[in-house]
Amino acid sequence: MDVLILILIISCLNSCLLAAFLYQIRQITDLDSEIQDFKAELGGVFNLLFEKIGKFEENMPEFEPPNPLLGLIKTMMENSTPIDRSESGQFVRAEVIQPSESGKQQ
Repeated sequence: MDVLILILIISCLNSCLLAAFLYQIRQITDLDSEIQDFKAELGGVFNLLFEKIGKFEENMPEFEPPNPLLGLIKTMMENSTPIDRSESGQFVRAEVIQPSESGKQQ
């Protein structure tokens, strides 16, 4: 009789483990379907975003490219900056002019 009780306990335990395993499989498949739903929603968001970007680019005014002649003039002006001036045009050092000898004779 003890053997029958042991077999019955093992059978019940086996049934409980099988039920728990099937429950876990069902949760995994539910999770998989939730992931698929999330992927579909995320794809819809990206499609909407790309459509909005496309409409924005269509309505944007066109900018004309920089004039190469103006670029050359700018380069010439930068290269011809006097040594005693900075790039902003400010003097970097003061130049002292000595009075001439002819101005003292009066």
